[in-house]
Formats: sequence, structure tokens, C-alpha cells
Amino acid sequence: MRGETMGNMQGSTMSHACEEHLQLVSREGTYAIHGTEVPVREELYRCEVCGEEEYSFQQMQAVERQAAGLYRQQEGFLQPEEIRALRERWGLTQAQLEDALGLGRKTVARWEAGRVLQQRSLDNLLRVIDRFPQVLAFLAGQQSVDVPSIGGAAEIAEPSLRLPRSLSEQLAQRADDEGVDVNTLAVMILSQGVERRSLNRELERVNQKLDHLDGSFPQWNTAALVADEEPWLREHKQIQEQNAKAVAF
Repeated sequence: MRGETMGNMQGSTMSHACEEHLQLVSREGTYAIHGTEVPVREELYRCEVCGEEEYSFQQMQAVERQAAGLYRQQEGFLQPEEIRALRERWGLTQAQLEDALGLGRKTVARWEAGRVLQQRSLDNLLRVIDRFPQVLAFLAGQQSVDVPSIGGAAEIAEPSLRLPRSLSEQLAQRADDEGVDVNTLAVMILSQGVERRSLNRELERVNQKLDHLDGSFPQWNTAALVADEEPWLREHKQIQEQNAKAVAF
């Protein structure tokens, strides 16, 4: 038993003498994710003689997954089971969703297994797709991916959101600055720059102002969204770090 435990401690610095005096310890701790300290319940091994502590590979994995789950909940990310539920409701395989969103192989599998935290922009994009299935049909068409019809979405070759004048006027100036049309900007805002705490409100506000869906769609794609994501993500982290410093003082 103890030999198996020590064998699972990759790069262990414990001596063989310690191996004979290991004690399983359970305690409260913290785990840092993107600069945020997340409380966790951790298990590890402690030598009763010298007091040295080490984690087995399995123990470290358990702590990481526990911390990631709490971080997702705290920061408003979709949980792995929620991502799986969305994908299954859309009738897609993991590979189909990856192809439609322009993701690498096994990315969705890692999300659903809780091994990798999805980026904020992609988390928001999944929510937008669930509210506006036509977005998935368009993305899949751009990537030449066959996907099942979601609420009739796949039957529309080039779906579009046509915004009423009041909302268009609010976004017109920024759209000019960004060099895109208002429809594109609205989808980009929803898929990138909105936190979960305000996403539902924003979706509801836009949804109430939508006249109807027509047969045209502006030329935007996931590559543009991903390209724009890194500066936004850096800014988001900087704000988090500034807030953390303010609390510390």
C-alpha cells in the first residue's frame, strides 16, 4: 500500500525511511487559479518522523479539479456537466462542436472532463448559441461542418439578427470605430465582453428588442473572436489583480 503510494509521487524528495512512516492527512487549504485563491479540502501524506509533506499524483489531480469546480462556480463559468448537457441538447458530438467553433481536437472533451477551464469568450459563446441557435448554424456553415437542426436553425442558410433602430443607434458609433456593422458588434459583445452576472440581463435586453430573424448575416467568424480574445482576457486579469491589491490594502 505504502509502496504504491510512494510510487505515485512523481519527483518525490522523501527518503525511504519516510515511506515507512507516512500518515494520510486531510485539511483545509487554498489553491490559486488565475491569481484567485480558492478554498479546497485536500488530502496528502505526511512523514510522522520529519514532518515532510507530499501529494500523490492522484491527490494533486483531485485538488486541482475541486478548485477548478469552485472557481467556475465563483466566477460564473459553465460547469463541465453543463457544457456536456448543452452539446447533447444540440445533438452534436464533441468533434462536431470543436469543428464548428474552430477548436483543436479533444478541447471539448477536456472541458467536459473538468481538466481544462474554457476561456471566458468561448463560455459566453456557448450561452449565445443556446439562446440563438442560428449562430451555430452559421458557424458550422463557415467551417463546412454538418450539424443537426437546432430549433430549425440549420434550415436557415445564413441566419442574421436584425436590430431595431433604437439599439442600432446605440451601437452605431462603436461599430464605426471597430469597422464592423451593428449586427456583428452585438454578437461580439455577447460572446466576448459580458460576464455571466450580467449576461442573462444583456441577452434578455437584446432579445426583447429584436424584431425578427431574416435571411442575411454579416461576415464574422470564430477566428476573429479568438483573435480578439487575448487582449480582452489580459485586461480582465489586470482588473482582477487590481481589485485583489485594493482588498489587500
